[in-house]
This record gives sequence, C-alpha cells and structure tokens, in this order.
Amino acid sequence: MDDHDRASLLAQKDADRILDTILSGADINRVIESMAENHESWLLASEFGSPSAAWLLGLLHLGQGEEGSRPDRAQTYFRRAIGHQHAPSMTSLGALFWTGSGVPCDKETAASWWKRAAELGDPEAQS
Repeated sequence: MDDHDRASLLAQKDADRILDTILSGADINRVIESMAENHESWLLASEFGSPSAAWLLGLLHLGQGEEGSRPDRAQTYFRRAIGHQHAPSMTSLGALFWTGSGVPCDKETAASWWKRAAELGDPEAQS
C-alpha cells in the first residue's frame, strides 16, 4: 500500500466517523468548519469512491470556505455519492431541487429524492 492509498483509507475512515457524528445530532456547522482544514483528504477519498467523503464535500460547498456557497459544486458531489446509494446525499440533493439552488427548482424531483432516501433509511428524509 503506497502513501496515496493510505491517505485515501484514512480519509474514508474519517468521513465515516464524521457521518456518524452528524447523524448522532452534532452541530453540522462546527463539523463542516473542522472539515475545511482537511479538504485535500476529502477530495482524495471522494475520488477513490467514498460516498461519505463526497457528501461531506458537498456540504462544505453549501456555505463554508473562502468561496462561500457553491450549490452547483455541492450537487456534483451529492450525485457522486448517490452513485453508491448514499441516502444522506439523496436528502441533500432533494433540498437543492426544492429550493432551486445550483439546479432548476423542481418540487417533484425533490420529493422523489427524499422518498428514495427515506426508503434507504435516512432519518432526515423519514421525518
């Protein structure tokens, strides 16, 4: 295992840990702020197929960092994670469609994403 593989594995483990932290009710804004410091690790893990890392990068682009909110970039990361059946990303993408942030406003598409996320067990989509 080379350094690149080790970095990707560590970022994947961090992404899974952070996802668990968020799902347990932690303040998501504080988590995202701390994530910004490890942006390169998240990119690497996302490129290697980590849906949690892709989702967290999407969240990062929804208002954190130097560039401010970039919902167009966020939806790209959410879609990457959705390719792995990542329910929280479906919920997040649904929210973008609901508000028309970075994608055309489409309430039916939003509801469809939320339904899929709920079927996969995402607690936010189920509420």
